[in-house]
Amino acid sequence: MKGQIGTTLSITICFKSTKDRNTLLKEIVENQLIGFKPTKYNIDSENEFKNEQFITGLDKVEKTKGILIYGSNNELFSIAYPAIIDPPLVLTWTFEDLDANYSFIDKFVDMDELVCINIYDYWDVFWQSANMPSDYLIFDKDPSKLRRTKDKYDREIIDISNNYGRRVCLPNIWLMASPIMWFGKEYFELICDKQTLLKFPNSKELSNDLVYCELLGSGKMNNIDLGTLRKCQKNFRDLINADKIEKKLA
Repeated sequence: MKGQIGTTLSITICFKSTKDRNTLLKEIVENQLIGFKPTKYNIDSENEFKNEQFITGLDKVEKTKGILIYGSNNELFSIAYPAIIDPPLVLTWTFEDLDANYSFIDKFVDMDELVCINIYDYWDVFWQSANMPSDYLIFDKDPSKLRRTKDKYDREIIDISNNYGRRVCLPNIWLMASPIMWFGKEYFELICDKQTLLKFPNSKELSNDLVYCELLGSGKMNNIDLGTLRKCQKNFRDLINADKIEKKLA
């Protein structure tokens, strides 16, 4: 059911804003790193292409245009720069199966300018991050009793400051505490140093100078207890001073 927690696996990979999108996308497509068999290629949700046409036309695609690749089982891959200053280059996958095989991302961990990789329940993060009443209304949910606050533009929004599973887009990163994470050297410079990250339980340093972390000590995404997850997310956010980072970089 659309909007239901526990139905959709999502993967986000963030690179620094200086990473060249078209070069990376060509590498992904040509080396079959999409993670599923593509059936449709789309640019800016308007123009549909076959594979060879898609690759040939990449150099003509403006940086602001979103690129989507679809699979036959409702898989989706997107690559885009969010609309902020110094946006991260973001790769995102969604699979309608929490047990989907994501081993293909091993090919990305050694790429330069990698900031982080997050694996999470798409709808859990969606609802933890939903700060506009319209986010609820389109799913027939009543937001009237939710606590409100004001954003930096003085607009009334839903207060998600106590939602430890939220994600926030900041320069060069989507900042979040997800069940499974990898951190690159760019993360150490932007957010938190390696030694501090290694203090978190179930974190370990990898041979390629990355840090790998499982918040719950398990590489599985199914049957996660949300209460336990929230405690781990809060502990991780406290460790990296996430609230202060959000205020500093927003």
